Amino acid sequence: MSDAVRSRDFYVDALGLAVIRDDSSTPGMHWVEVAPKGATTGGVVFEQEPETRPYGIEAVLRDPDGNRLVLLQRTGQPGPAA
Repeated sequence: MSDAVRSRDFYVDALGLAVIRDDSSTPGMHWVEVAPKGATTGGVVFEQEPETRPYGIEAVLRDPDGNRLVLLQRTGQPGPAA
């Protein structure tokens, strides 16, 4: 991210996420972590760590009911509109 404050503000103000961590204590680094409001980051086990695919970056986890959730960050050309 080129501007941590601008990015943080986008995720919080535009997407409604909550700041979990905002740490610039290490020179040259600014760590910002966000999550849906009311969510916690502990206890999440990834079935597949983030991997680069031809269509984007994909990670897979399971929710408490065993449902498989695929997190995708698209790269390149957008796909067809849904």
